[in-house]
Amino acid sequence: MPLKYEIYQGTQRIEIEIQDLKINTGIPDSEFIFDVPEGAEVVTMNFEDLLNKNRSEERIKVPDEGGKETTMVAVI
Repeated sequence: MPLKYEIYQGTQRIEIEIQDLKINTGIPDSEFIFDVPEGAEVVTMNFEDLLNKNRSEERIKVPDEGGKETTMVAVI
């Protein structure tokens, strides 16, 4: 089943063609295995508690690639 689409923007044109598209072929369970990196902190959150709040102001420290910390606000 060939699939092709073109995108035009000004004088530029992008053409994408998919020749062997397979749908719903299944994903093996091995694709969902996650090994926690050494030194990482695992935080378990209760989804129902988050749903009961209109907005969570909990600030989570997330290290960026430069080793500094950045702040992320979870909005539910």
